Amino acid sequence: MPKTDYEKYLNTDTLLSLQKPADALACHDELQFQIVHQVAELWMKLILHELAHVKTLVAKDRLIEAHVLFTRCSQILNLLSDQLRVLNTMSPSEYHKVRTQLGRGSGQESPGFNRILEAGPTLWAPYKALLDRRKVSIEELHDDPEKHPELFLLAEDLFGLDEQFINFRYLHLQLVKRIIGGDVPSLKGVHAEKYLMHGLANQFFPELWAVRNEISRRRGIPVGAKSGLCPYPHGDQH
Repeated sequence: MPKTDYEKYLNTDTLLSLQKPADALACHDELQFQIVHQVAELWMKLILHELAHVKTLVAKDRLIEAHVLFTRCSQILNLLSDQLRVLNTMSPSEYHKVRTQLGRGSGQESPGFNRILEAGPTLWAPYKALLDRRKVSIEELHDDPEKHPELFLLAEDLFGLDEQFINFRYLHLQLVKRIIGGDVPSLKGVHAEKYLMHGLANQFFPELWAVRNEISRRRGIPVGAKSGLCPYPHGDQH
């Protein structure tokens, strides 16, 4: 039967041959493991494609178009997080059968993941240049967002990207703890939980996190003052 145009365009023969055949799988769940990770690499490739274009758009003051691409990246990060949850259906026993096939491979070697780690912080320079062109500081922008709505929207896009990527890394940590355990060495010989926890502290845009601290210090209610809000149930501070 001749190939359809759909099959030709998507190169489905090659795509669907990239997984092990059924008779070569170490266990039933290995196909799931391969597909989830292969699809994740494709989504990360698209994120990198969009973020590279975002930098160009911001440099040209095409902010609405940049916002659309940030929204797209946000949706992709949601999908990546949902894909991790699919792996929660794998038992520790099944994973360890797959693990024998990995050599010394680790998710930390993901080319897409590591390229996003490199690309993320590079978005700050074109955004800061945009603020400089408009003669607005990041503090002024957050003090009065309504004065520069497009600039603030883009700042929120940057913060959201940062926040979602951290959330993705947290979900990965929880997946590792659920399936492998937190107090065991990875295939690279490092303590898995400590290594992954360290990564959660890294931010693409520390300036956007710091400005929130600054606003709270300047506008926040003094310690001990009655605010009407209590962080402890029933006022219990113990």
